[in-house]
Amino acid sequence: MNNARVVSLVLAVVTVLNGCRLWDNTTTYFNTYYNMRRLETEITDEFRYHDEFAKPPKPRVVVPMEPDLVLERPALGALPAYLDQMVIKSNKLQPVRVKVDSIIIKGSKILALHGQSDFVDGTLYLMALAYFFRSEWLPSAIKCQELILQFPQSPYSPDAHLLAAKNYLLQRNISKAEQMLSRTVDIAWEQLRYDVLSEAFRLQAELAIEQGNFDRAVRPYRQAIAQCPDEAQRAIWQVDMGLLLYRLRRFALAERELAIVEKYSPDNLRLFECRYYRALALSHLGRFAEAEAILDDLESQRRFDDYIKAGYITGARMELLRLAKRTAELDSLERAASQQASASDAILVAHFERGLEYFRVKDYDNAIKYFATAKVRRSPVFDGAKRLFDLLNIRQQKLQQLTTLGGRSDDSSKRARAYLAFELGRTHQELGNSDSAATWYLKAIEDAPLEDTTRAQYLYALARLEEVRQPKVADSLLMIVFHRYPFTEYGREAKQRLGFTDYAVTDTAADLLSSGEHLRRAQNYSLALRQLQKVVDNFPTSPHAPRALYLIGWTWENNLRNNDSALYYYTLLVRRYPTSIYANDVSRSVAFAIVKREGAPPPWWKEAQPPTPSPGLPQPTVPSSQSGVTIPSFQKPGAPGSMPSLELPSGGVVPNPDPMVMPEPAVPDSSVVPRPKP
Repeated sequence: MNNARVVSLVLAVVTVLNGCRLWDNTTTYFNTYYNMRRLETEITDEFRYHDEFAKPPKPRVVVPMEPDLVLERPALGALPAYLDQMVIKSNKLQPVRVKVDSIIIKGSKILALHGQSDFVDGTLYLMALAYFFRSEWLPSAIKCQELILQFPQSPYSPDAHLLAAKNYLLQRNISKAEQMLSRTVDIAWEQLRYDVLSEAFRLQAELAIEQGNFDRAVRPYRQAIAQCPDEAQRAIWQVDMGLLLYRLRRFALAERELAIVEKYSPDNLRLFECRYYRALALSHLGRFAEAEAILDDLESQRRFDDYIKAGYITGARMELLRLAKRTAELDSLERAASQQASASDAILVAHFERGLEYFRVKDYDNAIKYFATAKVRRSPVFDGAKRLFDLLNIRQQKLQQLTTLGGRSDDSSKRARAYLAFELGRTHQELGNSDSAATWYLKAIEDAPLEDTTRAQYLYALARLEEVRQPKVADSLLMIVFHRYPFTEYGREAKQRLGFTDYAVTDTAADLLSSGEHLRRAQNYSLALRQLQKVVDNFPTSPHAPRALYLIGWTWENNLRNNDSALYYYTLLVRRYPTSIYANDVSRSVAFAIVKREGAPPPWWKEAQPPTPSPGLPQPTVPSSQSGVTIPSFQKPGAPGSMPSLELPSGGVVPNPDPMVMPEPAVPDSSVVPRPKP
């Protein structure tokens, strides 16, 4: 009897506990988790609509790599293309931002109030996905790790592993990404998640290509095909491997692997892809008759009508005719294709490849036409076509500007020609034409006046270009930069590359004065004033000190338009160096300005002695540490407005800042050529 009561009590407790858990799961699901799942579905649908993924799947368009043109290499600081495609751009995120934020809020509520429910693993994954949509890689990776550690056998575990690997890749933590991708493959095999495996293999291949290890890129596919029991899935991976080999320009291997696909059970899409790229691989191998037979067979089959109408066969025939050097037929086919309302991706790739053919033989006029056609809309070749078009277009513009300048010998024209030549050199360097780049850099160096500090940039650019080809020449060029332009940005870089210490720089009064003059002419007034002030402070007895003070005053008056600071330095010049030619030039102007302001001439004007400046003389404005920053006029403390402008007496002439040296202007007109950074 007692045993029966104990059993009944236990059953009652279990029933109550199960009922509580059921109640917790039910309220969690219907109040919060269901809405999280719904929001995630709506966000994904919005992204698919934005990317036109809602359309039926179509054959992929793969372009053989072009490493000689560096088209596969991202710009400095930019993500590789396969990673950049993962990032949800702001225009894409904006319509669903509120929903993404709502997922995180609802997920936090479940974790705080229903931590024992059956939906914690799904909640963690949805929160990680939401952080990923917001490009918050670290919080997303943390949520993935929480799911992996707490629920290793969860059905969301493969997805969490894959998402964590993507986060590490986007953070450029390559070692962690590789480790996580390996774990992703293991857990996905355990749960037979072929979709996760396919994405993991793709990322492993992209990472191997980025690192230059092409054999390692193919290896995961070979292993997966060997151990996969599903014939349809093996067909998918076999096609993926063939297309990867085609992209790597291993056309013989690609053709061989694609021919194997039909031994498995491919669907119509994979069957078309394997035959289509097999024909393209055969064309690259010079086996044109076999390639043409495959294309004819594809064109005759009605099940591929949608792909044929999309222009795939036309694009493949254009590639075949280009490789077979059948130019007349190719031109005719291009004219026929141009009549279509919009060119397909396959046709745009064919235009791009023909543009590259002209580009390699330096026929830039024809090349730029095909690049212009290939960049009409977003496609797999859009970035490469746009980059080459822009570079060739810059080249044309700079050559036209050089022709317009002609052979004029004035300093402004010389500086403009030098900068245009430098721009042409840089353009050719980006195009991969090192010899042409060196020729234009040399022309820039020859045209630029010796006193022009931008010449240091031209010498430095040529030195960097020759580092690999001619290291001794590069060192010689760096020595020239270091000795002639030690106080420029490129002089300091040259010093570091040559391994010199700071003691190698000779900070003499003449060097500081020369540096200040060059910087002033280059409109880097802030740094120019600091260099000139060093002459006054460190070499007060030098014959260069009066000229330094004179140039400081001139810069404040005429360049920075601050007459109070100019008056301060002119007064110092007259007081400290009264017998100098520079003091003689400004003494009457300074006296006139002080008379106008104070009503009486300074004592030194009557006594010919330079006493202490008037107590009412304003202190100079401190120059900004950044060149090119507008410096406001000084205002005397307590005065309602700025001090009266420095004016010359009747008949006075503004002194030339460079007496007996060179007239203004000393820099090229900014309307002629953009000014490079010093």
